Amino acid sequence: MTHTRVLVVDDDANVGRFLSRTLRRLGFTVKTALSVAEAWPLIQNEPFDLLLIDKTMPQENGLVLLKRLQDSEFDIPAVMITGDATVETIDEALCLGAEDYISKPFASASHLTTRLRSVLDRRTSELLFDVMFGDLSKAVMSGTGQSMEFTHLSQSLLDLKLKLGKRPACAVIDDDASRRELRRNEIYNSGVIAVGVAPADIEKCFEGEREPMVAAVSLESIGSLERIAELRRDYPNLTIVACTSQADVSTGLTAIESGATDFVLLQEEGISAATQRIDRLVRQARRHHLYLEIVCMLYRAACEVRPDLAEDLIFATSVKGRQN
Repeated sequence: MTHTRVLVVDDDANVGRFLSRTLRRLGFTVKTALSVAEAWPLIQNEPFDLLLIDKTMPQENGLVLLKRLQDSEFDIPAVMITGDATVETIDEALCLGAEDYISKPFASASHLTTRLRSVLDRRTSELLFDVMFGDLSKAVMSGTGQSMEFTHLSQSLLDLKLKLGKRPACAVIDDDASRRELRRNEIYNSGVIAVGVAPADIEKCFEGEREPMVAAVSLESIGSLERIAELRRDYPNLTIVACTSQADVSTGLTAIESGATDFVLLQEEGISAATQRIDRLVRQARRHHLYLEIVCMLYRAACEVRPDLAEDLIFATSVKGRQN
């Protein structure tokens, strides 16, 4: 976190000062801007890792800045800050590329930092895999492998993508059958292949090669927090999102502490924004699985042409890769 540079864009100087103090205590390097016009030259000239953008500002609002980022070459994760957290506002921000949103007034410093850490963790994971993928590819291509070996790698990658595509994307876990089916249908209708799973069927659902990549656990379900902890313990690579129509931010944060990756407040966000968040988690999980297996395949190929890589890169292999 000490190397993370954050730009806060908010026309309210008091909010800017609060966010600066809070984030600096965590080790972030923070700059502030009072408008889109003031923020854009900073974005063009300085390497920021994260943007916090207020939605409501005079002249050009935060959505204008999100659209400008979307149309530019800058790939910087952005979080929308809004005191008008309507379903429409949240939906529009996510559609314009915001990684997340945070309502004002802030529920707590813990909520703020949890959301930001989640965004940064996703970006760090992507960058880490990109670096490993590039380094391993160079090691293989600079070796003495035959073209047939690379053809085999390409075919293995295609087979893996097809296999991932056949897996259900999301399992909706709830002990209430009607609520489970309602949420499954809402997620399914958004374009995410989802299945409903009763708590008694969890082990059956997540064993085998067709296990879902994301578990959406209803917090209204009895023992939901304990269930999240068990899922995290038994399936460490599973992406878990806690869903609720009733609970508040503090319950969502408790779910994070229990092992959830994220939480969705359906009543506040609306089903469209909620399913966008789940869809994003599904795509992230699919990419994560794909990258892990690519790294494993490249690792094995690289070790054949560069045996000295074995010890340096052993950390990059999955359990399955090590067994193979």
